[in-house]
Amino acid sequence: NRREDLHDDNHKIFISPHWVVGAMSTAKWGGVKIRDVLKHCGLDVDGMALGKEELNEQQHLQFLGYDTDETGFCYGSGIPMDQAVDAMGDVMFAFEMNDKPLPRDHGFPVRVIAPGNTGNCQCKWLHKVIISDNESGKPWQRKSYRGFAPDITFEKELSHWPPPRLDQAPIVQEMPVQSLVCNPPQNSLVGMKDATDITVKGVAWSGGGRKVERVDVSIDGGKSWTAAELYKPIDQKRNRHWAWTQFSKTLSLPE
Repeated sequence: NRREDLHDDNHKIFISPHWVVGAMSTAKWGGVKIRDVLKHCGLDVDGMALGKEELNEQQHLQFLGYDTDETGFCYGSGIPMDQAVDAMGDVMFAFEMNDKPLPRDHGFPVRVIAPGNTGNCQCKWLHKVIISDNESGKPWQRKSYRGFAPDITFEKELSHWPPPRLDQAPIVQEMPVQSLVCNPPQNSLVGMKDATDITVKGVAWSGGGRKVERVDVSIDGGKSWTAAELYKPIDQKRNRHWAWTQFSKTLSLPE
């Protein structure tokens, strides 16, 4: 979400795809926790989660998918091991979506769900899981999900890899707070003749399971703001707010 915001007159090229504001969704997932699978395979996940067991060369989980690019290079991503073994983390191998078998477009027969993380971590059409001391070496993880300083450009620094001071742009895992207005639609022209107010509706979400406490809306280009009404259709536990929050507000139009 919002990768298009990285483009301007001084930053004309950046790594695709050029997401705008639509890359948010909420679904009901069913499957098995990754920590339970790791425990079945012999890992001391409880000791790892409690800090009693050193991770050592088990710092990361790497995922490989069956999907490939035009050269046959398969997709891959990963998450930190401490997130995978966290009993409260809800990271899973999912094979159900909205109480039905996982659709093909969403990763049938099994995919990764790492709630609160960036989309690239949610590896579809899962083929292999690797325990490693390194993050995934796939370019979708190593290159596409980093936040560089404003003076870093693709043309000068990022066209040659690795760029200098890569340590200043760690790989993004958990997403920052996000929101988008669904009604009126983006870039729409709304006829308001004889109208006295307008209703703004949308959704908000924050990574890492953090709760959305308030959403402010504006209809005058950000000169003034007011809090919207929030609607949360399901109860979610502390630091496990994986689903989005809906918001709405009816605002009086200026005379």
